[in-house]
Amino acid sequence: MKINDLESAVNYLKSSVSYEDIVKYRYGEEVFDLKRFSAFLDEYCPEYKKLKAIHVTGSKGKGTTSNLIYSYLNRVGFKAGVFNSPYILNITESIGVGGKFISLKNFIKYVNELKKFREQFNESHNLSKVSYFELLTAIGFKYFVDCGVDYVVLEVGLGGRLDSTNVCRPVVTVLTRVEKEHTEILGKTYTKILNEKLGIVKEWNVKHKVPLVVAPQKKIVKENILSRRLNVPVFFVEKNFDKHDDNYSTALVALLNLINVDLWRFDDVYSGLKMVGRFDVRRFGSVEAVFDMAHTPQSAEMLVNKLNEKFGADAEFVFIFSMMKEKDAKGFFEKIKKIKLRKIIFTSSHETRSESIAVLNKIFRKTFGAYAKNIEIELIDDVENAFEKALMYKKWDRYLVVTGSHFLISKILRKV
Repeated sequence: MKINDLESAVNYLKSSVSYEDIVKYRYGEEVFDLKRFSAFLDEYCPEYKKLKAIHVTGSKGKGTTSNLIYSYLNRVGFKAGVFNSPYILNITESIGVGGKFISLKNFIKYVNELKKFREQFNESHNLSKVSYFELLTAIGFKYFVDCGVDYVVLEVGLGGRLDSTNVCRPVVTVLTRVEKEHTEILGKTYTKILNEKLGIVKEWNVKHKVPLVVAPQKKIVKENILSRRLNVPVFFVEKNFDKHDDNYSTALVALLNLINVDLWRFDDVYSGLKMVGRFDVRRFGSVEAVFDMAHTPQSAEMLVNKLNEKFGADAEFVFIFSMMKEKDAKGFFEKIKKIKLRKIIFTSSHETRSESIAVLNKIFRKTFGAYAKNIEIELIDDVENAFEKALMYKKWDRYLVVTGSHFLISKILRKV
């Protein structure tokens, strides 16, 4: 039966297992079999091997870094594509070419073509084990090939070594800031996490060794990388290049490994870059709200710095907060001690993966200690009710922050 609308298209893709929606699953080659996925692509879109990829992994900053590279390439006349994850409002945000997301019409067309392709084969092809994210990656690759892109920027979904994007043939690989996140999947040490992240490093392509660009890292992470025999040129980015942030510097060095860069144009792209859910400032009546996907201690620190820079050190804030079970809530709360928090509302943004609001409340009170008595705390399971309650809060001026999970931001922004 033909698919005619976006909801049906997404439901079809998610009829294959969606690990994003599962609390616990086995992480390893037996589940994330890239040989199987490569064989699938060899029949569905064999031309994918010709795509010139800039492959980006890391814990924080990979979305911004990817889109900076993508936006600059398009600005200076290349036809570039981008594969983003996760999306916030609409699955079509996952795939872009030439500065525009794939159209709804085209996305549904590609899903129908994929569905027809899969129906042509029997179970001997093991297609039943191809996951939702692998199918989305396949659509992205096919779209990039059909559009004839010069370059494609691929943002890793999780880890790197076993991520579906890792079947690409990169011309540059990029490692953004590494933190201890997804530890229940990737491992609890930096060594284990880097084993996964650095799995995207390729020793060679057809013409030369593929350089690795490494964003500014903690000392322990940098030393770990230096101790490895990666057998590729490695470029360590210096912190605060020309007083800009790490994403700016990392994207710039990655581009310099490909092309000559006009710094004036790059600055212009950087200053004009807007992404849904990345320090995304919106107004609701008299309330100015910031939506930010920060969900690690490092990203919380970056969020605090941006809040102080935009609103001033004396500004007071109300937070709506949700976080997944495996995240470091205590580390996040330690960082937001540096701002004047008037109220925090804990809510639940995912049916199975969200940490309970009671647990978040307990961690928050323990982290803030006696100071927690000066902060109004409310527990509201329903996200929409939490947002409405925050907008009606009378004891503050105008600054609302929605953070802790992309699921939280997605649920609210889809409704407003």
